[in-house]
Amino acid sequence: MRYQQLWGNMRKLLYVILVATLLFVGSGCSILGRRTAADKTAASSSNVSEDYFSGKQESYFQYLRAQKLLKENRVDAAVAALEQVVAYDPAAILPRVELASLYLRQGKDDLALQTAMAASKKDPASIKARIILATIYSRRNQPEKAVEQYEAILAQEPDNERAGFLLASVLAAEKNYSRAYTLLKEIVRKNPDNLMATYYLGRVALELKRPQEAEELYQRVLAARPYFEMALLDLGYLYETQARFTEAESLYKRMLEVDPDNEKALVKLGNLYLRQDRFRPALSIFQQVLAKDQTRMDVKVKVGLIHMELGDLQEAAELFRDLLVTDENNSEIHYYLGTVYEEMGNLSQALEELGKIPADSPYGLKAQISRAFILQKKGDMHGAIQCMQRAVELYSQETDAYLYLGNLYELAKQYTKAAQVLEKGLALDPDNQRLHFRLGVVFDKMGERQACVRQMEKAVALDPTDATALNYLGYTLAEMGIRLAQAEKYIKQALKLKPDDPYITDSLGWVYFKMGRHRKALKWIKKALEKLPDDPVIREHLGDAYRALGEWRQAEKAYERALELGSENRQKVEVKLQESKTKVGNRKNTQK
Repeated sequence: MRYQQLWGNMRKLLYVILVATLLFVGSGCSILGRRTAADKTAASSSNVSEDYFSGKQESYFQYLRAQKLLKENRVDAAVAALEQVVAYDPAAILPRVELASLYLRQGKDDLALQTAMAASKKDPASIKARIILATIYSRRNQPEKAVEQYEAILAQEPDNERAGFLLASVLAAEKNYSRAYTLLKEIVRKNPDNLMATYYLGRVALELKRPQEAEELYQRVLAARPYFEMALLDLGYLYETQARFTEAESLYKRMLEVDPDNEKALVKLGNLYLRQDRFRPALSIFQQVLAKDQTRMDVKVKVGLIHMELGDLQEAAELFRDLLVTDENNSEIHYYLGTVYEEMGNLSQALEELGKIPADSPYGLKAQISRAFILQKKGDMHGAIQCMQRAVELYSQETDAYLYLGNLYELAKQYTKAAQVLEKGLALDPDNQRLHFRLGVVFDKMGERQACVRQMEKAVALDPTDATALNYLGYTLAEMGIRLAQAEKYIKQALKLKPDDPYITDSLGWVYFKMGRHRKALKWIKKALEKLPDDPVIREHLGDAYRALGEWRQAEKAYERALELGSENRQKVEVKLQESKTKVGNRKNTQK
C-alpha cells in the first residue's frame, strides 16, 4: 500500500495483539470473547484445591497468598510467593504457568521463557504455557517458533479462537496474508460477534487488495461499535486512497465529536486537508494539536511547510529556526530553512543553511541540487555545474544527480555534454521516464529531431499520463510535418489530461495548421490566446493562420504583437510582418 500506510507495517498490529495477550495471560480473561475448556480449568484460585499440589501445605499457603497479593496489585510480592510455591513443589504446573505470566508482565522475558518452557515440558497440554512461549517468541522476532506454538494449540484444540487469532496476527506480520485471511475468515464465520477478528480481517483483506470487502468488514464493526477508533481510522484511510475525501473527513470528525482532543483524529484530519491543498483548515487543526502537545516535531514541520505554501515566509523561517535550537543537526529542518531563505531571496543565507547538511544525510542530494540551482540563479553557472558534478561523484547511483547536471548543461547551452550526462543516467536506469524526456528536449535543441522523437516516444510509453511529454511529441511531429494524424492523437490525449492548458491548446491548433485546416487552426489558436494573451509564439501562430487565410491586416497585427512580446524568431517574424504589410498596402492600392 502507499502514503503513510496506517497498517503497512503489520508488526504494529502484532504489538497491539501482544498487549492483549498479556492481559489475557495475567487475568485468565479471553480477549476474543470465548473461553476454552483449558481456560476454565485454570481460571482462578477458587477452583484450585489443596489436592492440586503435592500435599505440601506451605506450597498451598504461598499460592493462596500470591492470589491475594495479585488482587491488591502487589505484583512483585506475588512473584516472590509463587517462586516459593515452585521451589516447594516443582511438580505443580499451574503456579509455574502463572509465575511465567507475571514475569512477562514485569518484562523479565528470559525468566518467563525458562519458566514457561519448564511448564510446557511437564505438561505439553498447557495452553497458557504455549501462549506465553508464543508471546515471547513474537517479541524476540522469532515468528517461526511462535507459529509452532500456536499450531500446537490448534492441533490440540482446533476451535481455540484465541490461538487462531494470534496465529493470524503473526502470519500477517510476516506478510503471509493469505493464510492469515483464511484463519480470520473461519473465526468470523463461526463467531460473527467477534469484532476484533472482524476488524483484523478487514485489515488483511485490504492488504490482499480487496477494498470493497475491507470496507464492508469495517462497516460491520462500526455498526456494533460506532466509535471504535482503529476501525474509524482505517476506514478513513481507505476512503482517502479512493479519493472519497468527504467520507473520510466525516469519520475523523465523528471521532472528534466524542473526544475533541483526540490527537490521532486531529492529525489525520489535518493531513486530509493538506492532501486537498486546504492549507488554512490544516493549519488550524495542527495548531490545535500543538496547543496540547508541543513535543510533536512532525506537526511543527508541517505547520512550517504550510506557512511556506501560504507565502508566510517569515513565520516559516522563525519556526524552523526555533526547531533547530533543540535539534541543531536535523538535516530535514536545515533543508526546509534553506528553501525558505531561497524563497525570500536571501540566496547567501540559503547556501549557508544548505551547506550544513552532511553528504550522507537523506537530504544530502536534495541540498546539493538546491545549492547548484541557487548558484545558477545568482549568475554563477560555472559554480552551479561544479556543484552538480560533485553531486554526481558523491551520489553516482542516484539518477537525479545526472538529471539535474544534464539540466544545467542544457541551460548553459552545452547540449553535447547534457546529452552525455543524461545517457549515463539512462545506463543506470533505462526506464527512467524523466531522463528520456529531458534527453528528448536536448536532442530537439541540438536540431536532432528524429532522436528527439525517439526519446519522447519512450517517455510517453513509460508514462502515458504525462501531458507535457505527449504535447512535446505531438508538437515536434507537427513541426516536422510528419505523422500528423498521430500528432493530433497525442495532443488530444494531452488535452484530455490538461483541458485548460493554453500551450497544449495552441499545439492542437498548430497541428491543424500543418494539416492545411487553417480555419480550424485559427479557432484553437484563438482559444489558447484567451488564457495566454502575451505569449509571442502563440501570437506568431495566430499571424501564420491569418496569413494562410489571406487575412493580411490581422496577420500584420499579430506579428507586430509577437515582436513586442520578444519573439525569439525575430528575423523570421519581421520577414512575415513585412510581407503582410506589403499585401495590405497592395490591397489598398488596388481598392483605389
